[in-house]
Amino acid sequence: MKKVLLVIMFSCFVFVVNAQELVKMTIPGMEISLFIPSDFTLMSDEMKDMKYPNKNAPSIVYANAQGSISVGISLTKNRASDDIMEDYVNVFQKSLNNAYPSAEWISSGVMDIDNKKV
Repeated sequence: MKKVLLVIMFSCFVFVVNAQELVKMTIPGMEISLFIPSDFTLMSDEMKDMKYPNKNAPSIVYANAQGSISVGISLTKNRASDDIMEDYVNVFQKSLNNAYPSAEWISSGVMDIDNKKV
């Protein structure tokens, strides 16, 4: 069976509202997990349609009850090799800078996890 590498492209914007417990969430049907605020839940299709009216919503969105703060995750079937990971980061960061010009970056870059560049 041929394996396909899935590239996870997501963005997180951190808003300091109040101290809140983070919980480890394993994404259904995927081999990834992330830490999100304990009160975040999967966003309903109705709320996704309102938040992303151009139908370009991430595959999975976790959000607060109001939907004002969210973490979206989308997968692609594009292969990402270690030698072009920096290029992926640069393109993705430029795209986010254009979409959210007032966003303040905490950090960006490529790191090694389990001998893979991410």
